[in-house]
Amino acid sequence: MVKLTKALIKKYGVSKKAWAIARKQQGGRKRTAVKKTKTRKVKTMARRRRSYARKAKSYLANPRVKGVLSIAGMVGYGYIREEISDKIAQSNIGKNLPVTQFTDEAVMLGVNKIARMLGGNKVPILSGMLRAGKSVEWARVGQTIKDMRVIGTGDTATGGNAF
Repeated sequence: MVKLTKALIKKYGVSKKAWAIARKQQGGRKRTAVKKTKTRKVKTMARRRRSYARKAKSYLANPRVKGVLSIAGMVGYGYIREEISDKIAQSNIGKNLPVTQFTDEAVMLGVNKIARMLGGNKVPILSGMLRAGKSVEWARVGQTIKDMRVIGTGDTATGGNAF
């Protein structure tokens, strides 16, 4: 392998020209062939130690517990939905909202989204309530659209327009 000598570095610095001169100075030296060994070297890795510590079982993995939590979430959402809706409607924010057929559902979907962003998914029962709430609100939107199609008149506050 070519090496830059101190004299070349002093004269040319570490440059292309210095390397070219160093290669020329090496001249006719031939590289020695590396002998290959016939025996293979095998690297052994240490085995991973097995841990005998008990693993904590998640109670949420049990399908019965999941079912009970989802039912509890649905019941809980049904229990508090009207109270939340009424409190929002009576607040300053609720008084400034436009009155349409979808206002209540849109507000409750917004509350659902805010609760999820604030970490509602981390608590199992609250997560079930939020999931149930989202389903209920979208179902109510669908029911309102169906009623408007059947009746054909819509709400007088919006002049027959759903949106």
